[in-house]
Amino acid sequence: MQSRAQSDPHWYQPTGLSEAFSIYKANLNSTVKFVNGNTGKGVFKETGDVNIYIELNSVKELYFMQVHDTYISIGAGISINGLIDILLTNKDKSISFKPLADHLKKIANVPVRNIGTWAGNLMLTHNNDNFPSDVFTIMKAAGATLSIAHDGGTGEYPLSDFLSLDMTERIIVSIQIPYCSPNTVFTTFKIMPRSQNAHAYVNA
Repeated sequence: MQSRAQSDPHWYQPTGLSEAFSIYKANLNSTVKFVNGNTGKGVFKETGDVNIYIELNSVKELYFMQVHDTYISIGAGISINGLIDILLTNKDKSISFKPLADHLKKIANVPVRNIGTWAGNLMLTHNNDNFPSDVFTIMKAAGATLSIAHDGGTGEYPLSDFLSLDMTERIIVSIQIPYCSPNTVFTTFKIMPRSQNAHAYVNA
C-alpha cells in the first residue's frame, strides 16, 4: 500500500484488488474514487471534493485477455486501443468483432484511447446520465457481460443491469464478449458532428 503524494488529495497505487479494497475500507470517512488513467476529467469536472484517489493501473488482475470456446474475456485495465487490437486480432472468432473495433476507433482520439480504458468509459455513463457511451451501447448489443468485484468476491452482470447497479465499493474486473453465430449480421452506427473529439448524436 503506497501513496504517490503527501498533500491532499492523496493518491494510492495498489498492486492487487484486495489491497485496493483495503485502502477503500481504511478511508470510509473520506470521499474515495477509483481511477485508471482518469481521462474522464476532460469530459466531466469533479463534483465535490475527492480526498482519496485509488489508481488501479498497477492492479495485475485487471490486465489480461483470455480466449474461450464461446467468448473472449478482456481485463478492465486494457485501454480502448488495446481492446481494438484484441478484437481485430481475433476477428475470425466472431463476425461482430471487426464492427465493434471499427466503432471504438471513433471514440475521442488516439492519445485518449491509448490511456483511457473501456471500463472507464462505462463508468462515465454509469455516473453521468448525459454521457453517450459508445462502449456501453455496442457491447450491450453484442450481448457482453461484466465481471465486477466487491470485497466479498466477484459477480457477473449483463450490461442491461449495469446502469442501475450500485458501484460503491465495486470495481469492474473484465468484460466477456460472446461469439456471434456465422449467420448473424452485426452492424453499428455512430452519428456525430465531426470524426474525432465529439460526443455522438446517436449510437446504435
